[in-house]
Amino acid sequence: MTIHHTLKLAGLCAIALAAGGLAPTAFAATANQLGTPDDGVVCPGGYTPSFNGTSLKCSKASEIKVPLACLEAPFTVYVARAPAGGTPAGLDVCTKPGGVTISATDDISSLVKGKDYIFAKADTAQIAVRTANANQAEATALHVPVNEVETVAGTPVTDTSSGDSFDKSKVPLTTFAFAKKTIGIIGPIGGPIVVGP
Repeated sequence: MTIHHTLKLAGLCAIALAAGGLAPTAFAATANQLGTPDDGVVCPGGYTPSFNGTSLKCSKASEIKVPLACLEAPFTVYVARAPAGGTPAGLDVCTKPGGVTISATDDISSLVKGKDYIFAKADTAQIAVRTANANQAEATALHVPVNEVETVAGTPVTDTSSGDSFDKSKVPLTTFAFAKKTIGIIGPIGGPIVVGP
């Protein structure tokens, strides 16, 4: 076959492709594999992505409530309070064994804080335990090792309206998890294959 015949045949093939509705460039497209780098990564469901210019973080906010405690000797007797004189917000207090007796609604405005009573405080040990438990539960839910999830406890705030007689520490939690590969889609790189009628 001469060069002339070869060029003529190539031209006829191009015409046939155009007539059939297939763009010749379509055959240059390469199918994209699943979960490749150009698909990027996504945060697990329920997590919020944030980007600081150099790193992507996935975080989720939650909250735990942990009962207050009497942790400072000799104030080891816990007294659940209702709004009353001396504690209008109804903050729970701790008293000494054998010391001043305080009921839920006694007026304590005449008593001396630090001598007769102190206010109940956040139980930091229990907050740490509950935070670790929340971290483990999240790792289990995500089906990942526990060291791939990190849960951080914020500053506890006393909650006097927790639904029962005892005040509690309301503790905000922030859980971080690694971003994951996307599922990806199968398709051409550089655009879809155009198919005519």
